[in-house]
Amino acid sequence: MQTFTAVTDQALADTIAGARSRVVLVAPGLAGVVAEASSTLTDPQPGPQITLILDPDEDAYRVGYGDPKGAALLAELVQRPNVTVRSEPGVRLGLLIADDTILMWAPTPKSVENGPAPSKADSIPPSEPNGIRLDSVTNLSEHIDAAVGSGASNTVLTDMEIGREPLSAERAKETMEALAANPPAPVNLSRMARVFSTKVQFVECTLRGAQWTERETKVSSLLLNADVSDDLAELFDTKIRPFSKQADVPIPVQAMIQGQLAFDKRGKPLLTPMTQAEIKQVWNDILKRYLHRMRGFGLLIRRADKPQFQAEIDAFEKVLKAWVAGFREAVHKDEDNLVKQITDLVLRRQSAAPARAGTQTKPDEIKAKIRDGVKGMRVIEPAVKLVFKDVSWESTGDAEFVRALRETLPAEDLDGWFKVYSAAPARGSADLVVGK
Repeated sequence: MQTFTAVTDQALADTIAGARSRVVLVAPGLAGVVAEASSTLTDPQPGPQITLILDPDEDAYRVGYGDPKGAALLAELVQRPNVTVRSEPGVRLGLLIADDTILMWAPTPKSVENGPAPSKADSIPPSEPNGIRLDSVTNLSEHIDAAVGSGASNTVLTDMEIGREPLSAERAKETMEALAANPPAPVNLSRMARVFSTKVQFVECTLRGAQWTERETKVSSLLLNADVSDDLAELFDTKIRPFSKQADVPIPVQAMIQGQLAFDKRGKPLLTPMTQAEIKQVWNDILKRYLHRMRGFGLLIRRADKPQFQAEIDAFEKVLKAWVAGFREAVHKDEDNLVKQITDLVLRRQSAAPARAGTQTKPDEIKAKIRDGVKGMRVIEPAVKLVFKDVSWESTGDAEFVRALRETLPAEDLDGWFKVYSAAPARGSADLVVGK
């Protein structure tokens, strides 16, 4: 039997799936694929007795022990009659007993490494070993001696499971030189950034395609300012706002209620007419519910509010795109009349202007230029862009930043708004700094 092996989430799931009498799992966190395998054993009929011992701290999942899907499924598993879930804060080893199979391994935080590649069945040597199999071993000490080829065994190099290739002094020197050339980040600084960045963030919001009546397009000064004398012509920059009269045009779009798209009893979108101002108000209401303006620094959002904020923004973007499509259609119907009015104005000014070379343009040419300008304004695509930015560690010591933060967030939100640990948080560890 091969002793050393690569223990991956999928390998754990496959082992659990084959259990018939018992499953015991000790680990820092629970991966989704492992939780699914455990859940399958209890549904639809109760199967093996399952015991899970896990670190209950959210930070275990933040650094990559398990994943959010596993944490979500854990809430369901605790309600199954044949599943026992217990807590062991700070546990950082892995143990799986599935019937007669026993695995022990070193769990890998995915924020540091991706984890080992799966080993092929009975491959010697194993690929990226991080665990050992202990089942069916009568003399564990002698078995491991043989697997690693220690001095207490007579195992030849070709029969060893791991450590077949010598590590020379030259290779060790190469590693040392590489670390000297590119030193690793201090562990405590990496930890500071990770813990701190989970509390609050800045966000930049850009809304594109909702302000149509204020949009302007340039028109040649020779067209609209034909009556201006040559010595003053260069002082004029001529622009028009072709959609300014459509500010109150109502466009039917799907209604939003409390940040969600509205549907009728039959599941069909519930439509409501909305003007440009009303569309902009929906946008402002969403920002007001979730964002806080820090004086001198920008918009701030609680990290916990991000999922719901993003969901409402996604729903709003669908409404915005539908509204813009309807608005384009409405202004397109009135485009001929608009182009005619502007063309007539240009012609009247030309007729009243003194005859000067290069100031007279044919009516068809004027109309074509005006129409091209209006069409070009209708090309813009509506969109919402969000950019989230972490607050820098240096800001926590900036008196002006802290003062603005106190003015922005309620007192209850400022309790522990950032934490710094000298190492990964574990039961009994002391905070070096706690933001107040």
